[in-house]
Amino acid sequence: MAAHDQDEQVDANKDGIRDVEAMTGQELVAHKSKLALLSIKDPKRLQSAVGNLWSAWLAVVATLSLKFAQTTAYALAIAEMLKFPVTRYTAPVLAYALGPDLVKWVDVIIDSMLKAILILVMWTFAKMRAAFYSGLRGGQLFGEAVVKICQKWGLTDSLPFVQKPFNAEESYLDEAIGYPLALVGFYFQLTHFFALLPFPLDWILWPLTFVEGLLELQ
Repeated sequence: MAAHDQDEQVDANKDGIRDVEAMTGQELVAHKSKLALLSIKDPKRLQSAVGNLWSAWLAVVATLSLKFAQTTAYALAIAEMLKFPVTRYTAPVLAYALGPDLVKWVDVIIDSMLKAILILVMWTFAKMRAAFYSGLRGGQLFGEAVVKICQKWGLTDSLPFVQKPFNAEESYLDEAIGYPLALVGFYFQLTHFFALLPFPLDWILWPLTFVEGLLELQ
């Protein structure tokens, strides 16, 4: 706060107008961002504090959702293995872009961005795995239900490609129905990024989408 208050009174060109008042909105944001970064004497200490807060929050999340904790743990472990080669190739460029005043932030920025990207990637893989399983399970249930309905209505014996007499335990009819449907469902999930439903499905299924969003936040 002291650095901010002092910066608010600076008039470098002595024209009677404070520098912050003469800046455009974009210039003011860039100026204040740099001031905030310069005011932090030890970025690694800040990173450690944020990391401790993250660890505490993650402990709570792990209690509610072990799968999320596992996914995050995998991402952080991979980040530790990739940090050295990534730093080797990106640190010089980032240091040049930030300049000598902000070079102390290079390691923190690389470490934080690498972890954030890997968590996002691992979470995407977890969603893909869940979508694949739900597609298979949903297709299987649908196929079994169709076979039971056909049996109830006496349609199974009239199908030309079904062995007579029809035996549900030996027939592949439910798999023939369910597996293609599972592939369609999995493809639909991938192409819609696991959340973006087209109209009118987004209106019809919004309660389920809302509940799914709440579960992801746990």
